[in-house]
Amino acid sequence: MQNPWSALPLEVGKPFVLESDREEVEKLNAKASEIHKLRLDAFPGPFMGRTDAPILLLTLNPGFVENEVVQNINDRRWNIKCLHHEEQDYPFFLLDPEISGSEGYKWWYKRLRTLIERYDARFLANNLLHIEFFPYPSVGAAGFHRKRVLPSQEYGFHLVREAMERKAAIITMRSLNSWFTAIPKLESYKRCYILRNALSAYITEGNCPAGYAEIVKVLDKRYLDYQASHS
Repeated sequence: MQNPWSALPLEVGKPFVLESDREEVEKLNAKASEIHKLRLDAFPGPFMGRTDAPILLLTLNPGFVENEVVQNINDRRWNIKCLHHEEQDYPFFLLDPEISGSEGYKWWYKRLRTLIERYDARFLANNLLHIEFFPYPSVGAAGFHRKRVLPSQEYGFHLVREAMERKAAIITMRSLNSWFTAIPKLESYKRCYILRNALSAYITEGNCPAGYAEIVKVLDKRYLDYQASHS
């Protein structure tokens, strides 16, 4: 399936929305309260990481804070490379220490800290794929964020199905029912794991016992190869 996000308009001052999504997005925003409006002055975040990663993390939709408003397109080179599936040292770019001051980095570092300390950030950034159910950011989530309403969402679902075919481990961090409705086979997929507390969404042994053990099993072997190639 072709990646629709390589066609995202990149002109500052104009909405960051795919043409295929525009009509439905405008309808949703016309009815949404201010806190639930889709912020088209910030970059969408449909996915992040290598598309062949052995570990998937599934969430609902990107959060929004005011400093995420795009002022300079060059400041978003990490986002653009990600949307185009271009090579990066940190494909899961919100673990890149160059942007450690960003809210996204802080959020993910806290959730993945246990794994980062066990391995290292660059290794982890090359072995994770994060997919949002709904790609556009908002301050808060409403009912429509949990529905299959945009053409672009199909690409994210496609990436999940591909991951299932290659037997990747999948951690459903948020919006379990939405994911199971969109991808029915995910509910019975043996390597799909859920968190005990989705509100905190920390990837730890205590919050995801079976899933954490599986992640460690997969990554331990890969880490030996990684260390050998970087020694």
